[in-house]
Amino acid sequence: MRFFPDVRGFLARGRCGRGEKRPFTTFLFWGLVFFLVLCGCGREERPNILLVLIDTIRADHVGCYGYHRATTPNLDSLAEAGTRFSRVMSGSPWTLPSMTSIFTGMTERTHRARLQEKTFYGVDLDLPFLSILLSRHGYNTAAFFNVIYMSEHFNFHRGFDHFDCEGLVELCNSRTAGQTVDALLSWLDGREEDEPFFVAIHFFDPHATYDPPAPYDTIWTDPAYDGRFDSEWGMRSDMDDANSGVITVDSAGVRNLVNLYDGELAYTDAQLGRLMQALRAKGLANTTLVIVIGDHGEEFADHGKFAHGHTLHAELLQVPLILAGCGVRQGRVDTMLVSNIDIMPTVLSAARVEVPDELSGRNLLSPSDRSVRTLPASGLGSSLRACVRRLDTKVIWDADTDSSYMYDQASDSMEMEPLRPDSALLAKVLEYWATPPEGKPDPVPWTNAVEQELRDLGYVR
Repeated sequence: MRFFPDVRGFLARGRCGRGEKRPFTTFLFWGLVFFLVLCGCGREERPNILLVLIDTIRADHVGCYGYHRATTPNLDSLAEAGTRFSRVMSGSPWTLPSMTSIFTGMTERTHRARLQEKTFYGVDLDLPFLSILLSRHGYNTAAFFNVIYMSEHFNFHRGFDHFDCEGLVELCNSRTAGQTVDALLSWLDGREEDEPFFVAIHFFDPHATYDPPAPYDTIWTDPAYDGRFDSEWGMRSDMDDANSGVITVDSAGVRNLVNLYDGELAYTDAQLGRLMQALRAKGLANTTLVIVIGDHGEEFADHGKFAHGHTLHAELLQVPLILAGCGVRQGRVDTMLVSNIDIMPTVLSAARVEVPDELSGRNLLSPSDRSVRTLPASGLGSSLRACVRRLDTKVIWDADTDSSYMYDQASDSMEMEPLRPDSALLAKVLEYWATPPEGKPDPVPWTNAVEQELRDLGYVR
């Protein structure tokens, strides 16, 4: 049975700029797609920009990153029609600091959106913000978000002409990927077409609990499994009990949770495919730059724990990043080490908006600087840790114990064999930790509804 619509035709059957539809054959597809990109994104026109943010997606569960299951055929097709980045490290292992890095182009130690001593801090109002800059330069901006950390309370609404975080002022409940795509398409149908758009859409479905809709709930699960670790298990309190040793998740339980998680990925991917098909049907395919990135991954006892936000290991930091559409080279795998701080300069450059001097990220569409980079990550909250990665070498430093470990991801992709740290990389970690903050956000004020939502997510006890 086939559940996944193929989006290989996202570029192939769209319109060439404002010209007429052109017939294509399979034989001519790869030869003509480059022509379409150039034709649809002429120098005189700025592209539409679609930023797809997938919550809790680890790269090694994505097909084009080598996963053995067909969880993401639409993402895989986008990668074939565009550029996939093979070395991607998120700047933080949970949503708030990671998404803030995407929209400010700054590291966690710089922007300081975080959880500290049970207090949340949102986005500093004085920092450059992606949607504000695009709106000021003539873009029609819209956001469709599905988690409280990206709500008005955390200042993510700024610069958006249309801001839809579940449509609630006081509380953001997650809706399905299908409902989110419906909301975006409804907005597209009603917008004025005389200016380019910037749309950010956030899919929360892969986040625990893992409860994919039919038929994705049974694609990989074992019908004989009758344990407790199913689609109803996985609230943050459940994860905390597992992580603290109050309960033990047996191997069958881990497999069942992974099977359900993969079902969530497959469902999200199918809805992404539906969105791509709709853009093509509206004649927007070849005038739109599509960027797909995850905010962080998920652990399934890889290092003995579950969920995310608690370590800086590969299963939580390695996320997919795919670019397709306007101005993107097709069928390419880029091995340069990249991070979520690169999204903002990439989008601004595509939109022909000046990139603020304080941003340290690179324009991934035309990286003039291909020198080897050293990129950091941090922002766990209660645990004071940081890491840096250079090519396939990563050093993690624990400030609480002043201990450090190094991993060679070329030979140890899941970071199971710690090595003695390289002194130069360890010095880079310490240098990063001492970064003076540019953001000084205020504490996020609470209402009863906000606090209850965070209790449900397990971030407030």
